[in-house]
Amino acid sequence: MSLIDELPREYSEWLSSRGTPIDIKENAVVVDGIRTATWSTFENSLGRAVQINLVEEHEGTWITSITAIWTPDENVLWADVLTELPHNQVGIVNAPRVIRNLLLGGGEPQIGRDSIEVQPREVDDQNALDELMDGLNDEDRSIPYLLMRVGKGTERRLSIQRATRASETLAGLAQVFAVDEKSVKYLNGVLSSSHQLDEVGARLMMPGAINSPQDERLTYFISSVDLDDNQKTLGRMMLRRIGMTSQWPKVPVTWAMLKRECDQKRIELLQDAKSRGASIDTGAIVRPLDTNENTAEIQRLRDQIDYLQEEVLVAAIAAEEEAAKAENFLNALVGRLTSGEPPIHLRMKRQNVLGTIAEARLHVQHVVIPESAEHSIEVLDGSASSETWAGDISQLFGAMEAYAIAVARKTFNGDFLKWCDDGGGYFANKIAMKESEPTMKDPKLKMARVFPVSTDLDVTGMKVMVAHAKIQMRGGGQIPRVYFYDDTKGATKKIHIGFIGPHFLVPTSTF
Repeated sequence: MSLIDELPREYSEWLSSRGTPIDIKENAVVVDGIRTATWSTFENSLGRAVQINLVEEHEGTWITSITAIWTPDENVLWADVLTELPHNQVGIVNAPRVIRNLLLGGGEPQIGRDSIEVQPREVDDQNALDELMDGLNDEDRSIPYLLMRVGKGTERRLSIQRATRASETLAGLAQVFAVDEKSVKYLNGVLSSSHQLDEVGARLMMPGAINSPQDERLTYFISSVDLDDNQKTLGRMMLRRIGMTSQWPKVPVTWAMLKRECDQKRIELLQDAKSRGASIDTGAIVRPLDTNENTAEIQRLRDQIDYLQEEVLVAAIAAEEEAAKAENFLNALVGRLTSGEPPIHLRMKRQNVLGTIAEARLHVQHVVIPESAEHSIEVLDGSASSETWAGDISQLFGAMEAYAIAVARKTFNGDFLKWCDDGGGYFANKIAMKESEPTMKDPKLKMARVFPVSTDLDVTGMKVMVAHAKIQMRGGGQIPRVYFYDDTKGATKKIHIGFIGPHFLVPTSTF
């Protein structure tokens, strides 16, 4: 049994299930109204390939092409979707039924080091734990792992059901592991803090996650409390995440050659059918690119996808953080709206970071924000999350102003972290009053935290600053950081801002 043997039948069943049955024929073109279906084959000493291509012309072109490739060592399914529609939405990509049917029929697909199974693997003894850790640590691992902490009793039964449905949904795309409570204790002891399973739920571990624990693109956790009664929800949520963060694979030369030959055979079949009078729109005959043009276009698309993945991930994390703050904001605003004047942070807030900084200088008297503190603000404002970050920065400056006034009036004697922890207008979990010891022991990292300041604060005009606000706590290198020095109990009686900019300019020992 191989993908090549299964693909034509599965494709026909898929066409029928969507209400558009077409009687596809091997090495032939079938035209049915707005649809053109082509079944092409190719074989040589390296292997075989079968491709079924469907072109649909309705207010634009939509092409769905699936190629099954067989070599003596591999079975590969290669899917392409091309659309020229001006407005379209592509839903989550379900694992092809052909993969699941192969699994249920007794097939044993292998992707890299992993044998793919339709059921989750249970991790409930030392051997299973060792195999899981070997896979997590393998730099050549090809597919994501989904680690499910299943809990006990009734919770365990529900978790196993979710893991089973997720394994079916992710068949061929990810491997699901059901980890019992005893094994979780060991697992948490060897995983980094950012990867631990601290509660019942599921953690996605993309390839490379172990070696890059601070890279938010490579891991994602969903608590069981965030899942509804639909047992398919977990698999669908993880599909979206995998789609956002999947890395571009290197395509073996043999695969590329076999697919290219199938593409060429399809084009020849279409051209022959058109020459014999078949009603085929030009969109069905895709112009082959020359090698240089093709390579350049692929690299451009990869760069664009990398950028968009980072933007989507940062926006998703920002949305999670904003949702957690929403209830607190609502309660605070209800009380403040009755006082007449809008809160200071709302008066400072603008639609981007640069405008918010400029407006803040007009409203705060106890927070010093020199122009030298602005670093690569265009990077922040070039992000889709710019307005969200601007709102957070305005809230930070508003909290700093209120804190400095309270200290000056001697109505508060703690530091800024304590002020935030006591409900002072900003979230304490986003404030760090010091850097880690490894970061400060590294001369280059320490120098990155030396910023120009007023000589009223330091006669040298420079100051090491370690206290900082994590405007967005997690994400890529472009998320904002604000470094400051608290001199409210010193000579200037003010807070001095030294840095506002992207995280990659102030890296840490782990980032």
